[in-house]
Amino acid sequence: MSKETDFVIGKNLVDYINLLRLLGARVSLAEILDVFQAFEYVNFSDRNSVKAALKCSLIKRHEDLPLFEQTFRTFFASPEQKKEWQVQKRQEDNEVEQQLAQAESDLTFQGESLNLTQKEKLSYVNLDNLAQERLQDFLKKSSEGTHMEKDFKPMIENMVRGQLAYWQNKEENFQPFEVPETGDQEVDYLLNQVQKGLKEEQSRLLKQDIKNISEADSPEAERLLHHLSRKLATRISRRYQQSSKRSVIDLRRSIRKNIGLGGAMVKLHYKSKKVTKPQLILLCDVSGSMSKYTKFILQFSLGLANAINSMETFLFAERLERTTPWFQKGVSFEEIMAMLGEQRQVWGQGTDLNQSLKELENEHRFLLKKNTIVIIVSDTKSVAAAKAAERLQSVQKRVKQILWLNTLAQSTWDKHPSVAAFQPFCRMFECNTIMDLERIISRQLLEN
Repeated sequence: MSKETDFVIGKNLVDYINLLRLLGARVSLAEILDVFQAFEYVNFSDRNSVKAALKCSLIKRHEDLPLFEQTFRTFFASPEQKKEWQVQKRQEDNEVEQQLAQAESDLTFQGESLNLTQKEKLSYVNLDNLAQERLQDFLKKSSEGTHMEKDFKPMIENMVRGQLAYWQNKEENFQPFEVPETGDQEVDYLLNQVQKGLKEEQSRLLKQDIKNISEADSPEAERLLHHLSRKLATRISRRYQQSSKRSVIDLRRSIRKNIGLGGAMVKLHYKSKKVTKPQLILLCDVSGSMSKYTKFILQFSLGLANAINSMETFLFAERLERTTPWFQKGVSFEEIMAMLGEQRQVWGQGTDLNQSLKELENEHRFLLKKNTIVIIVSDTKSVAAAKAAERLQSVQKRVKQILWLNTLAQSTWDKHPSVAAFQPFCRMFECNTIMDLERIISRQLLEN
């Protein structure tokens, strides 16, 4: 190769590695030297050979593979493709400008636009119509309210920010990372294009039926599950923490403490509502028809169990197996799958929910309390469904509620008599995607 060719290759390589680093990939000097050595044996007219050399030399962490794939696809796209992306980007930027202008027009107090950041305005734009109308109605009534002076504007802005933050937390979107601003227009464009591609790929995985996720996509799907489960576990832990905020005066204690002061209420004592964290019991069907779902459910459960101490886990098929000790802090998902493989008497057999619930009542009765939430993950396909329904009713009477996550598409439920048998004694939800799983658990544990 000529010196000019070497220079072009070297510059492209440095630019590509810089892009990877900006997006969070760990690339050391030693790995860069590995690439140059590998390139001595690469045919640069063979795209796959170049890609293989870069991947083997630069990527050391399994979780960086999706980032590498999207970055390579973007950086080494054809000039025609890049030109098409640039046209799309300009159109999107114009749409965003129009949306921001509309948000500024909608979010006003007494004729003046609220002092909100661009991110907050975009949060408003992404709200559904009903939420936007509610916020507009609040601002209209506040603007027209009696004794509402312009000095109240900062307070109104803070209230709007709080509402926008609340709705933003309820969004289902998964944000993989924040794109850094470099000031270099070309680099910033590539960074945004990579992020866009990753978000589209993640959205596809979040909405795809778990049984259809390929082996190639499994690592990224598992990473998404781990992130969502840990994020949800953190929210659940905060939701049920005892608040130290003073809320209500404890009149009885205040009177007793002030008797020696002639009855004057000098020292006030407060009490706050006691928040009781629910006991969670997860029953996961590991029969043959559920095998593909089970792997992902257990991955999700591991993330929850690491932050929720009061969680009991069971596997069931023809018999019930308590697996709570598997989910101790420090146990990896690979170790859990290895232990699962050893439980041949449970894994991959048929389903006998009646027998499994009977064992739950007889051997673990102490777990079935009025603050217990039982979560069953199953496609409802069980032998002796009528007897299992009676046993489910018996368990229902002992616990707070039973949530059934049904992996069957809801459009097919009427074709399965077992669904009709179990529905009266639980709250049943269609759950066959990662997004379904996170959304249902989040809403039932955080919004009730």
